[in-house]
Amino acid sequence: MKMTNQEILNFANLALGNKHLPVKIAYAIQKNAEAIKPALTAYDGIRKDKLESYSKKDEEGKPIITDNSYTIEDVESFNADMTELLAIETEVDIQKVKIDEFDKLDDPKFDALTVSEMAILKFMIEE
Repeated sequence: MKMTNQEILNFANLALGNKHLPVKIAYAIQKNAEAIKPALTAYDGIRKDKLESYSKKDEEGKPIITDNSYTIEDVESFNADMTELLAIETEVDIQKVKIDEFDKLDDPKFDALTVSEMAILKFMIEE
């Protein structure tokens, strides 16, 4: 399945590790977390290159970093490149879960998922 870098980042930043979920859902989340790693690595490399190339440099030509943030010279061009990078699609081998597995979340022994969490996970739901 094709996913944009934005979708991959949203999934990667989803903190579900402490939630008690049905086995099939937890398994699919873990498999998908492993499947997106190559795309995340590629994204991170390009993002770092862009941060360094667009950053202001000190006298030695090294990027100026203040409070763990790069000081960007051409913000408009940097943002345009980042928007393009986030829109790039990557083929990812996704583990799907049938929609009725999510009905198990109604059981009090499992933790509920929020609407925003479900929106991020929709790529792995099979109708």
